[in-house]
Amino acid sequence: MKTWLRYSLSLVVAAALCAAAILVLLSDRKQKADIVCTGISVTVEGEEQFVSDADIKRYIAGEYGTCLGRKCTGLELEKIEDILDNKSAVLKSEAWITYDGIMHICVSQRKPVVRFQKGDCGFYADERGYIFPLHPSYTAPVPTVKGNIPVNAGRNYRGAAGTEREREWISGVITMLDYIGSRAEWKDRFDSITVRSNGDLVLGQTEGNESFIFGSPDGYRDKLDRIATYYRRIAPAIGEGYYTSVNVKYNGQIVCRR
Repeated sequence: MKTWLRYSLSLVVAAALCAAAILVLLSDRKQKADIVCTGISVTVEGEEQFVSDADIKRYIAGEYGTCLGRKCTGLELEKIEDILDNKSAVLKSEAWITYDGIMHICVSQRKPVVRFQKGDCGFYADERGYIFPLHPSYTAPVPTVKGNIPVNAGRNYRGAAGTEREREWISGVITMLDYIGSRAEWKDRFDSITVRSNGDLVLGQTEGNESFIFGSPDGYRDKLDRIATYYRRIAPAIGEGYYTSVNVKYNGQIVCRR
């Protein structure tokens, strides 16, 4: 077969394939245009119980409107995601629609690592220090820091703390708690953390009478080493519980008081 003939046949085949692809695309678009929303399927990831599928559907209905029965091409998925992402306990949401008309919503929840309680006002913080409100019916199983919390955050506050000093303090507490929770000798030792009016952290024990004055969260490893020294050298000599206050906040010092 001559070269020009082969070339002509190739062009014809290519044109036919393009035409077929265009027809499929147009048909696909028409099918999509005719699809209406027949339901909403919600998946909430994570062990936390800050939001439920019913909550997600209520948020959409209340702030976006009814989706069922509407053409899927007219649904603004990005707007729906923005509505959900604006909820304090939602880390990220993703919305998409399948050919059966089902709108799928996948929601990742924020994971708190600490709860702060200042009087009757409390809030959570995640590992990045992002603050978000408590839930009215669910309490996350995370350490609680109570007392004179040096963070100006109201009951419904969400976002990073307002000042650099506040952000550094929260970050320090989170880092300290993460270290305590990762060490077998410490993770079950303390059952309370209180912030005094002077800013000192005080660690209370699950067993024993001693309270450990920790000071700021800075230098937590050295301070925990001093607590370990107390248990290794001082408590065996005079008996655990003899002292009620053990101050380890000063470098190189262990100050015990009855």
